[in-house]
Amino acid sequence: MKYHERGQWSKVIRVTDHQGNDWQPAITVDNQGKVYVAWDAYRNRKHLILLRKFINSGLLPEIEVVSTDNYVAHTSLAADEQGRVWIAWDESGEYWGFGENDEQRTIGISKFEAVETQIYYNKTPMEGRRGRYNSRKLGLVCYNGGKFYKTSGDFYANMPATMKMYADLPELQIDSSGRLWVFFHHYIGKIPFYIHDKLMEIWKVYGAYYDGRIWSAPIEFAHTTWRNIFAASSCVGKQDGEIWITYAGDNRRTGSRKLDHASICVGTLNQEKISPKNMDLVLWENQPKVITPVSYTQITPLPKKRYESTLGLEKYQLFWGTLHEQHDLRGRMSMDGFVVDAFKYALDDQQYDFLGVSDYAYRSTKWFDSGNYALWEAKKATSIYSTKKDFLSFYVRGRSPYKRALGHSLQKRPIPKGMPVITVAYVKDFTDESFIDALENRRNYVATDWIVLDFTVEGHPMGEKFPGDNPHPRMLCKIIGTDELEQVDIIRNAKCVYSSKIIKGKEANITFVDMELSGKDDYHYFVQVKQKDGAMAWTAPVCYHYRPSS
Repeated sequence: MKYHERGQWSKVIRVTDHQGNDWQPAITVDNQGKVYVAWDAYRNRKHLILLRKFINSGLLPEIEVVSTDNYVAHTSLAADEQGRVWIAWDESGEYWGFGENDEQRTIGISKFEAVETQIYYNKTPMEGRRGRYNSRKLGLVCYNGGKFYKTSGDFYANMPATMKMYADLPELQIDSSGRLWVFFHHYIGKIPFYIHDKLMEIWKVYGAYYDGRIWSAPIEFAHTTWRNIFAASSCVGKQDGEIWITYAGDNRRTGSRKLDHASICVGTLNQEKISPKNMDLVLWENQPKVITPVSYTQITPLPKKRYESTLGLEKYQLFWGTLHEQHDLRGRMSMDGFVVDAFKYALDDQQYDFLGVSDYAYRSTKWFDSGNYALWEAKKATSIYSTKKDFLSFYVRGRSPYKRALGHSLQKRPIPKGMPVITVAYVKDFTDESFIDALENRRNYVATDWIVLDFTVEGHPMGEKFPGDNPHPRMLCKIIGTDELEQVDIIRNAKCVYSSKIIKGKEANITFVDMELSGKDDYHYFVQVKQKDGAMAWTAPVCYHYRPSS
């Protein structure tokens, strides 16, 4: 942070200095000139909301507001005339960003199906896959006199049930009479499931105020929002109870791609004057925890194995990440939330080596044209977060996942709850060029845990296509699992040619020679692995163009 005083800017003041990541700060000033900064952070595999006070020329220790295994982010701050500091944030439901269970996976998605699907508010926004945008609700507390309070009136008491499942991006504001407002986005509507000619991303902006005893019903603002990532912004007017709000919108409608031009919408509200002194508050169940230098010193790396392939004709290094990220930029169902959330998930929760931001925006339409701001922004985000040393990100031009995307089969198989779908790539070195080469040549596999899987056919790695005249091709497979192995299969042209259920332990080295080639043909081989804990892995196929010698 910096401050401006008497015509000059101060030196840079470092607010956070922990080894973990800190995201999206918010700032406010109370009636005595004390500055408060809040942000979301990641410490010891926990998501946090942290608060810090700046007095005179010094920062006081950090205060923990929230600590959870689930997602919290997008903090907002506001201070009222009584010196109370209000803190709001987003939070998700259980198992943020991980696998769904059998009950939640009810629609097979291996075909193009015009299935009209409603949001199931007690399940997930899209049946068939549990994305990171599976739920959002708002958290709100008041910091006053060194303690946390909450309003005695329930924020959701006068709201429809749908808002209890999808309300996010809070913007706090104190109007000119001292009334506390919360503006937020709400995800609405009917979702046409996998229908490419209809828009699915529709949010609306709402506001609610606290009169000291109860929360008002939500007030809807006209014009639906453009993208959820663009939060509302507000300010107070001169008259008592007057407040102004701006937000982005394009007036999109369910079932149509006919959009108005992207625009900035402005609204104003006038409410009667109230006395902010008479505000009913109760102690919050969580009280401030002062962060000391040793509170969050532990850095717990995930059990990724740095592995180098030596089974084939060339050596490759193994790196972990994901490619098929879907966000609100594409005008379809936001399974994975905001673009910035993708990086939060990749860098913090999974500690990936790489991330590919993708979408279906390659089509030549007015919505997905080359000058689309959302696409430009996504490409810029991949540049912002690439360190080039321990994390790479890139924009992946979207393609249909139904036939082309490796790992799509995982989406229609029972993925154990709490397991992600990881893309694992074999690259020559940690550079953009090497990753592009690996991905274009399909030198990768997918897994639901940190399973090392190495597979070659006649010395050629997964994804490769090569000719040969050996009627008995030799295969090598190395597996380093995270749990006891249950079954390993080698598949040739959709037929299982090798299967083992007697492997003991977590590791295996397999040599297999195919003695059953029937003649000149293209033979596609791949390996699938299943552990006793349910975790799985599949390789990309190796294509052997068998051409017998004359």
